[in-house]
Amino acid sequence: MMGQVEGVGDENRNYGAPDNSGDQKRILRLGYGGLHPVWPIHLDQPLEDGFTDRASRLQGRLVNVVITYIWIAIGSALGGMARYACSRAVALRYGETFPWGTLVVNISGSFIIGLIAAASAPESRLIVAPNLRTFLLVGICGGYTTFSSFSLQTLELIRNRDFGEAFGNVLLSVAACMAAVTIGYILGSAVGSARGGG
Repeated sequence: MMGQVEGVGDENRNYGAPDNSGDQKRILRLGYGGLHPVWPIHLDQPLEDGFTDRASRLQGRLVNVVITYIWIAIGSALGGMARYACSRAVALRYGETFPWGTLVVNISGSFIIGLIAAASAPESRLIVAPNLRTFLLVGICGGYTTFSSFSLQTLELIRNRDFGEAFGNVLLSVAACMAAVTIGYILGSAVGSARGGG
């Protein structure tokens, strides 16, 4: 009599989890928002159940991504309005001969993103939900000023003692952005003058 094929017809085995820690480490995958265990499908498990589980996981991840983008959109809108209000208030108070409004927005935005990043870091005593952290850092601070993101990333390079990369980031950002805005302005002026001449 032929021996029974392993994994087929054995109803006493526990298929709910891996048999050992080695298997567990092997099947853990880094997914969106953390580690998600993906259990293998055995021969006696209906294929439709496996497809249903995968579809459910995929749907859950898709919903999480959509929710994250919605939070970013809301935060960006609020940050953009706050930037306009702050810049306008400073310009009305101190005039527009020097871009004080933009300077104040960039400085205050850099302070706010540094404060939130440190307070909501994994090692912090404060517990902040991932979506809330994304809403504050990427949404509100990103909409308020992208200079805050540049400042935070440069600070991280300095903290990691990557001084060359930090200096290069500052130099390239300023030089490349100035070159880009100059080229864009020249092209925009050419387009505008061509339309006016036509």
